[in-house]
Amino acid sequence: MRIHKPIILKIAATLEDIFEKGYYADKAIEYHIKKSGPKWGSRDRKFFAQTVYDIVRWYRKITEALPTSLRANHWAVLEAWFILQGYDYPEMNDFPRLKKEALESQFDRQNQFAILASYPDWMVEKLNEELGAEKCERILTAMNQSAEIFLRCNELQGSREQLVKELEAEGISVRIVPESPSALMLNQRKNVFITKAFKRGAFEVQDLGSQAIAPLLEVEPGQRVLDACAGAGGKSLHLAQLMNNKGKVVATDIHERKLQQLKKRAKRNRIDLVESRLVDRKWTKRQKGKFDRLLLDVPCSGLGVIKRNPDTKWKLTPDRLPELLEVQRQILLDHHNVVKPGGKMVYATCSVLPSENQDQVRWFLKDHPEWELEEELILTPDHFLGDGFYAARLAHVRR
Repeated sequence: MRIHKPIILKIAATLEDIFEKGYYADKAIEYHIKKSGPKWGSRDRKFFAQTVYDIVRWYRKITEALPTSLRANHWAVLEAWFILQGYDYPEMNDFPRLKKEALESQFDRQNQFAILASYPDWMVEKLNEELGAEKCERILTAMNQSAEIFLRCNELQGSREQLVKELEAEGISVRIVPESPSALMLNQRKNVFITKAFKRGAFEVQDLGSQAIAPLLEVEPGQRVLDACAGAGGKSLHLAQLMNNKGKVVATDIHERKLQQLKKRAKRNRIDLVESRLVDRKWTKRQKGKFDRLLLDVPCSGLGVIKRNPDTKWKLTPDRLPELLEVQRQILLDHHNVVKPGGKMVYATCSVLPSENQDQVRWFLKDHPEWELEEELILTPDHFLGDGFYAARLAHVRR
């Protein structure tokens, strides 16, 4: 395969944005695709995005095969990837002109799991400590696969079967996921956001694991529900769908930008029961006993969604984990009182670490006897088609 110079320049600029300027990979890729305009066809966009994700995913394994002096050189990393993939590429001044035999020899000689699987040592050690070596290696290996694209059918706008026919009429091939009541999976990656079905709110793009969280809360039409870490509101919209658009979902977050996205998505989905507001601890204290249900999809390490966000490997640091544990506990303490007696809450993360999941739930229950654990959901990428998620449903049984 021949790689053309404009694409090489874009890939190099994107790697610089990710590794030197600190941008998230998905945002950097999206920015450069938009900047390229109509000059690129769908094949160019697909190759560009896939190449960037692959280099980010295998960054350590690639750099370990390079001479020490070139390991921080993104042009060297890029040329090494082209060589290892067998691509034909033009000579450019920025390339260090690596020797194929030496590079492949070093690449094939690697035998340490952290290097072979391309993870930082501390991350492998942490998962090994909490999950055991066998489970650790299975999960980290599984997360090196490219993420599948899942859709969640908005059944307020029609059935999954109707949506399948509508998408196929627009050239989008999907299949029903039997493990989920609302999920479809793309058979081939295509831009679904330009379809008529998307524009009329017939579906949202949402990982299969993420789609399992809202149903665990057991909401009913007419209830008052607080989604206290709503982000851009994917789960808020799912809750509204499960409530048949009857009742109230209050979605709070610390980012105004994300709540604005939620408002646009709710309008497209024809959902009018979602109220969004910035996090306000004084307001939260005044809500004691006012909600039937509470969803706490708390900030976490993201160690379950590396398939989708491979730059988590390089952006997350070990000293961030204790900070996140404190944030998670504070959110539990700040919000649990909003649930009325007889109500329920779900604590959820997109992490595979027990310290962020089961351990946090048991810490909370130890000092709050009015709550009981009803059900836990543990989804790990080694045994599950989607990303890694954890969720626990707790019931408020007495005061």
